[in-house]
Amino acid sequence: MPVCLACGTWGKGDGRLCTPCRDSLVRAPWTRLPSGLLVGGAFLHQGAARRLVHRLKYGGLLRVAELFGEVLAPLVPPTATALVPVPRAWVRRATHGVDPAQVLARAVAARCNLPVISALRPGLWWPRHAGRDRAGRTGARYRAARRLAPGAVLVDDVLTTGATLEAATAALAGIPAAALTATVASRVRRGPPNRPSELLETVWRHHWGEGGDPCATSPTTCHTVATPVVPSSRLTQTSTRPCR
Repeated sequence: MPVCLACGTWGKGDGRLCTPCRDSLVRAPWTRLPSGLLVGGAFLHQGAARRLVHRLKYGGLLRVAELFGEVLAPLVPPTATALVPVPRAWVRRATHGVDPAQVLARAVAARCNLPVISALRPGLWWPRHAGRDRAGRTGARYRAARRLAPGAVLVDDVLTTGATLEAATAALAGIPAAALTATVASRVRRGPPNRPSELLETVWRHHWGEGGDPCATSPTTCHTVATPVVPSSRLTQTSTRPCR
């Protein structure tokens, strides 16, 4: 029987999402970061979309990437030459067993006939970013592992403040022409204090669950929304034919 990837409901929907979860997905507008980098997101980081990202990042549910890949593939710029995933810190990759940006990049590349290039090397560990505002997202550091041709597109899981994508862009000397993310956060939420212990971090996440944190803050002001190329709408069926 089909199981909803977002809520786990059995026997409803199309084998990936039940009808309520599918109807709750809202397409994200294009976002321009202060550095000028243009970011295209699949959905707003809320409801079923947030649960889907969580299941990919912390549960290793790789089928989620296929769903996001269908929506992100049409957003790839026609001048794109390669997809570059923004890697997870080594400790978190080992802890959770998955690098979400790498999985998402491969899902998009399968539909766009583009190479996936691991051009960034992450640090061993940095303070957890989830729930932090821009001032608290200064820990992510990357170094370039190889040179890129113009037209490279970054791929990441969530856009909240843009600090991670801008750190990646700086490491690549400003070459990336655009970026794609699975979800775009419309609000910054206060999270737990950063801790070096992944065990404590996991316990906190399990305690609050999905959306259980009662602390909500005002909308983030670190980025501005550009004129949407894809207007906000409910999820529609997308073509799987190559986009190049």
